[in-house]
Amino acid sequence: MGGLKWFGAAAARRAETLAARVEALEDALREERGRREHLEARLEALAALYERRVDLIYARLLEVLPELAAAGRLGFLEPPGRESSDGRAPLAPGAMTAPLTMHGFRLTLGGAVEREDAVEILGARRGIALFGPYRRLPAGRWRVTWRFRAPEAGAEAGGAEAPAVGLEAVDAATGATLASGRLGPLGAGAWGAALVVDAGDALSNPLELRARQLGEAPAFLTAVELEPLGAAASAAAAPPADREG
Repeated sequence: MGGLKWFGAAAARRAETLAARVEALEDALREERGRREHLEARLEALAALYERRVDLIYARLLEVLPELAAAGRLGFLEPPGRESSDGRAPLAPGAMTAPLTMHGFRLTLGGAVEREDAVEILGARRGIALFGPYRRLPAGRWRVTWRFRAPEAGAEAGGAEAPAVGLEAVDAATGATLASGRLGPLGAGAWGAALVVDAGDALSNPLELRARQLGEAPAFLTAVELEPLGAAASAAAAPPADREG
């Protein structure tokens, strides 16, 4: 009988020891999780600070570079066939092609990456991926055409893995939406979609164009094209998304 009592007491002590070890491990795990969350928050804050400082430097450069060039204190060349991206010159008819950041577009950290010939709108992260170029649109009605290509996807068009992108034209100062639409879900290939923006006598505020990830798979934005619409076409609605060629 005494042996059974001793065995029971020993088992109880072992159980208490194990419970204490489990509790200590849980405390260490909580501490490690808290440390990791703290580091992730610091990293995110540093990334946001870096991006903000880059934006401030970029904005300041856009202010002073034209003045320095006009004063003969700076010389630079624009790539052939590309409009100035100094943020002041109004938008003009034609295509804005890669690199799109040269035209004043900006990329959301973790939402888009500039590749050699396109901006990749990353998959599985919803929200605004690209925005800009913050330049004024001349008077009249304009067709803004977005050119995309979609890679071979694991699902058919319309499936969960097919790319889908939201498109918006916004008054950058007031935040008012001037036009919006959706492209996708997309199958593999080249695609285009257009928004019609009415600038009236001319937008007094810069234009912000946005591309928003709505799907799970990446899409590649290759160009943004601007086309003025004449009087005969002014009443026409924006054409539906159509597959190219």
